[in-house]
Amino acid sequence: MTLSGGSTRRHRSTYRLAATAVLGLVAAACASDSPVQPAHQTEHQLLANRSAASCTNVQGTLVGSVFGVSALTGDLVGQVSAYREPIAVMRGQSVHLNTFHFFDLGNGDTFFTEDSGVQAPVAPPVYRLNNRYTIVGGTGAYANASGFLHVHGTLIIDFTGQDPRNGEIDARYQGRVCS
Repeated sequence: MTLSGGSTRRHRSTYRLAATAVLGLVAAACASDSPVQPAHQTEHQLLANRSAASCTNVQGTLVGSVFGVSALTGDLVGQVSAYREPIAVMRGQSVHLNTFHFFDLGNGDTFFTEDSGVQAPVAPPVYRLNNRYTIVGGTGAYANASGFLHVHGTLIIDFTGQDPRNGEIDARYQGRVCS
């Protein structure tokens, strides 16, 4: 259907011109002697690899108190503690946290994380935690470290301070540490 005498021809010419331009760009992109499709990387891989020569997948447990030191077992062995006060925001019955942790793996090998996550109520004061720890630096073998840890488990948060278990954490971690 045409609205004016020459509009169908103009549209065909426009489409031909666009198709020719796309084919020209494809030909130019493939003019290399050895064109290679870039390897697919997830967002996590891109972030974890940004400053590192060597990356390792890790997993294990984190058990202890968020108000003191927690034991770290599995692929990473040592202790974890907070190095700054958390920033907590209540949204409904969930607690949204930004936290900051110091991982001491012994012999001067440490790394630091800046974290965010959601603590969803199971049966308060018991909360299910779902956090992402982003590695932002370190010392020793972890100098200039990067990467991430996903931390999932349970956390006791008693806002009244009456429960003797207040601050207990029992969680699993998994992620990628690059150094």
